[in-house]
Amino acid sequence: MKHFIYFFLLIPISLGAQQNCESAIQVGMGTHHVSEMTGELPGLSCIFGDSNANYAAWYKINFPETQAIHITTSLDQNAGGDTRIRVYRGSCDNLICQTGDDDSGSVYLSYVDFEAEANLDYFIVFDDRWNANAFDFKIENSTTIINSPITFVYEDRGPGNPKGCVVDMNGDYLDDIVTVVNSSTIKIDYQNPDGSFTTESFSLGNFYTSDWSITSGDLNGDLKNDLLIGGSTGASILLSEPEGNSFTVHSSNSYIFSQRTNMVDIDNDGNLDAFICHDVAPNVYVMNDGNGGLTWLQGGLGDFPSGGNYGSIWVNYDNDGDMDLFIAKCRGGSDAKYNELHRNNGDGTFTDVSEEANMWDPIQTWSSAWADYDHDGDFDAYIGANSFSDGGHKMMINNGDGTFTNQVEGTNFENFSYGGLENIAYDFDNDGHTDIMGDANNGFIFFNNGDMTFSRMDLNFPGGAVGDLDNNGFLDIYRNGKILYNQGNDNNWVKIVTIGNESNTNGIGARIELVSELGTQIQEVKSGQGFSHGHTLNTHFGLGQDTMIEQVVVKWPSGIVDTYYDVPLNQTFFSIEGETLSINNVENLAELALYPVPAKDVLNIKTPEALSKTAYVYNQAGQLIQMPIQDNSISTKNLPSGVYFLKLVDSKGSVYAQKFIVQH
Repeated sequence: MKHFIYFFLLIPISLGAQQNCESAIQVGMGTHHVSEMTGELPGLSCIFGDSNANYAAWYKINFPETQAIHITTSLDQNAGGDTRIRVYRGSCDNLICQTGDDDSGSVYLSYVDFEAEANLDYFIVFDDRWNANAFDFKIENSTTIINSPITFVYEDRGPGNPKGCVVDMNGDYLDDIVTVVNSSTIKIDYQNPDGSFTTESFSLGNFYTSDWSITSGDLNGDLKNDLLIGGSTGASILLSEPEGNSFTVHSSNSYIFSQRTNMVDIDNDGNLDAFICHDVAPNVYVMNDGNGGLTWLQGGLGDFPSGGNYGSIWVNYDNDGDMDLFIAKCRGGSDAKYNELHRNNGDGTFTDVSEEANMWDPIQTWSSAWADYDHDGDFDAYIGANSFSDGGHKMMINNGDGTFTNQVEGTNFENFSYGGLENIAYDFDNDGHTDIMGDANNGFIFFNNGDMTFSRMDLNFPGGAVGDLDNNGFLDIYRNGKILYNQGNDNNWVKIVTIGNESNTNGIGARIELVSELGTQIQEVKSGQGFSHGHTLNTHFGLGQDTMIEQVVVKWPSGIVDTYYDVPLNQTFFSIEGETLSINNVENLAELALYPVPAKDVLNIKTPEALSKTAYVYNQAGQLIQMPIQDNSISTKNLPSGVYFLKLVDSKGSVYAQKFIVQH
């Protein structure tokens, strides 16, 4: 069951107890004392990490008018304490989660901020998960509340893993949930079209567990995603079996203290490769020959002898069409703490340009979030500090000439005094401006206001894997068996699925440019963002209130460029590499249509003129299959799932060539 949590600005809260909801002690504004916790625990969880508590304390308050409220245990008299707080709204027989917190206050104390509605009962609950010592809490008006552009619904799906992966695993392009259960088992929750999940477990033999990170991509080219898992002593690749419903394990045969893992086509040969940050030595990467051969290599991409490599991300920062490498580093007290930027030379080699780009920085960071924050056509980097001994958070603006300048002042990040590990860039409210999510202060989203200022919303949920888990076009967050469902708003959106042909099948490394009244947005298809989680490989664009997409341009790693002018709003749009380069001699290309996409049993064809009786279908191996056309359609029942190339001739001799997808 889903439970509503309204995140206007979520911040920490504390522990306490008094019998149960029905006997909750009525309180008002001001300071109150919790002497003991002897009451029942709430049956409804609305705080991350809700186990190992035995008793609770219950309090009740009702506000005569709508107002912003701050509840805190972060008081001088509580110094040295450790509290948690939850706030519910409604009635005892229908409690709804409002907010909650653990550790956002001083040291291990807590506080929350929320917008309280007039004449509605609110229940404040503390528990003894960390300790049962007496403490005080204070209820007062909040001065930090913001109006959140979105709300979330909290769902607890049971046991999980702190390092989660949200990605399509069965080729239907709906995001699924991958959990590494132990060193021999993974669990996949497959998303169904109705928003439910079907769970399946796989026993695979020994592999390295996701102690540090997990990511995904289609290494073997079968249109089903594989997994790359980073463990404390090595890394494993779990390859999908094309003809079956299982995985084959390929593990490193030497020691790797794995940190961030990525998949990217390092040598741009059309085959996806793998990259693993090494904490205590030069980095490791896996080259894919496209014929089943995976070669594990070390050195050449981040070679500092003692490592310090934490959060790698591949991004085309210089707009030259190939993917460059940025490595966030964190090794206090040593030269290994300096961040690195490696420029792709386009010939399979890389040059360390860290110093000349002004990115060779000792800030101790575990990850960076890249996006075009200032809307000038190139990628900027938010670099979040974990420790402040070598400097705070930075907003490195791309100058367009290969250099970056720190412009954090005025963004509101300069006042954010919490360190964290995860930093990731997505547009969570679909307003067309990329936001930043992280795990600092027990989880936050900084919403991009479109003017290089950001407004913070605390989540009480320490980040996680990002994807669309209910297929509503708004991005959700998954971590350790728990989901925050994004309830969205009235902003428009489009979800773009990239299917490579000459490039890797995921289109990882493709640059997508979308033009609407908001201007031009750019994104790239990436595998491995933030520090540890695996995220969707579908690309989401928010459109705000724009009602038309003027143009979408997909620039593939191969150099092929596809341009679309008829992209629908609020739907998933499939971009197949090379499809807009179709050959025909009619002026109105919009009069040619293939549907549905992807096809299952039947592919329907619309052309301005009648078609000949035969369709020429080529599979990815180039084999020709001649198929009869009946009622302007062909049967795809017997075609295996995959990408095909269709050639047609109409009654006037016009030739049409188009790619299509079959997915059973």
